[in-house]
Amino acid sequence: MNQNKFYALSLFTLFVFLLIAPCTGLAAETFSRALMLSESRQYSSDWYSFPNGHPFSNDNPVWFMTAYGATLGDAPFPVTLNSTQTGPVTLSYLGPWGTALNLSATPFMPSPIGSYKAPGGDWENVTYTFTVGDATATWNFPAGSLQQLPAIAPVTATAGEHPTFTWNAVAGADAYDFVILDIDYTRTPQFARPLFVSAPFADDGSPTFSYTYTGDLFAQGIDYPVWIRALQFHPLSGSDARYHEEVLNRSTHVMKHRGHATEDLSTWTLEENVGANFYIDDQDSARFFFNCTSTDGANSDGYLHKSLPPDAIGMIADVTVLTTTTTGNSEWGAMGLRANLADTPQGTMISAQIRAEWSGGSQRIQCRLREHKADGSVYRDLMRVNQHYGWTHYQTVPMGVAVVNKSVVFWAEGRGLFAVPLPDDVIMRSDDPAIFMSIDPGAMEMSGMVDNVRVVTKDNPMVFGAFDNVCDINGDGKIGLEEAIGALQAVSAVGQP
Repeated sequence: MNQNKFYALSLFTLFVFLLIAPCTGLAAETFSRALMLSESRQYSSDWYSFPNGHPFSNDNPVWFMTAYGATLGDAPFPVTLNSTQTGPVTLSYLGPWGTALNLSATPFMPSPIGSYKAPGGDWENVTYTFTVGDATATWNFPAGSLQQLPAIAPVTATAGEHPTFTWNAVAGADAYDFVILDIDYTRTPQFARPLFVSAPFADDGSPTFSYTYTGDLFAQGIDYPVWIRALQFHPLSGSDARYHEEVLNRSTHVMKHRGHATEDLSTWTLEENVGANFYIDDQDSARFFFNCTSTDGANSDGYLHKSLPPDAIGMIADVTVLTTTTTGNSEWGAMGLRANLADTPQGTMISAQIRAEWSGGSQRIQCRLREHKADGSVYRDLMRVNQHYGWTHYQTVPMGVAVVNKSVVFWAEGRGLFAVPLPDDVIMRSDDPAIFMSIDPGAMEMSGMVDNVRVVTKDNPMVFGAFDNVCDINGDGKIGLEEAIGALQAVSAVGQP
């Protein structure tokens, strides 16, 4: 193996390099990179849940092919790929990389995820032709070159904002690199949007390898995906400039890292009503599973709650609906967070609730601010906003509720931070926040998981430190009169019956 391979830049590292290099005055489309590679990808079951039988469930690796096109020019897409193995395919445009480079890519997933053949001999000795505008580039795999590298396992990580990740050597790997990925509103890893890419480091024959991250991404209170990659370079690297320093096969491990402390839910108080079952994960006390079943025509619900320390301002949790069984469009099941936030001069109390709700196959996030009578019963809704969207089972919905600068803040990742202001004469609370689940009689059954519960404090507000969107009633995207009236009435007696 040519020694240059050991220090070769991986695909994304090359992309980053090209972002730095200025490129002006380009009129015609050209390729900066056009290549294909095989990847054996594994999702850690400690962090990612898949339905039973899914190819990625239970730490199973899936081996597939991917085509990449990195282009330059005034109109650097669409990029097309044509071969006897793939047929004509337009690669998915993934967006600009700086001012000069654009990236397109398409994975070719085998059955049952996709309809393509698994990597191997069928993909070898085939000419793959990439086209953008008038520019073309070709790619080829020599016979016997495609191989599924062993899984990267086990992977361990130290705690904190600057973790060290350690794993065993992978047979056949020439080098390794370490990537932190961005996420979308469902917390799905965005493989084309890396937030950090390390320089590759050579496999020098050591039995284990480690990488220590020293940046500040994990200080933000968000669990970012970590993508550890074992790289094997093209056999023609070093002898053919077209394939020099290009990855042919890679094995990758996808996990997450927490740079912050999570709550030990086993110390919280458990409240059960008929039909509610709860248990704490034995391996992770910040993970909580529950099931509600309605078989007697009554509501089913239950919750965990705890009095928080004086410096607490709220909490954040990752909520996942696992299963639902309904009998019609009117039934609903909901899971989420709620907290008693403030006492008013009139002797009433204000509470907030954010929840993921499933109703007749429709999904939504609901933010609700309520005023309660002295006995705790509901007096009225001050603010209630529904946001419909298309999440499905097994999709994580990160959410939170807190009080920041005398404003009630609802947080639903990907949908903004929503705030309703409260007057200065309320007395703020931090007692008895709850993680809850509830279904109505017709919903029959619902199960879910709450994971990674974090108590947010004044000294560590995390994502609640600032907000610029609102849960607005009139839809103007601002905290305005209509949003404030309900909260003002609740604490002033003006307009109350």
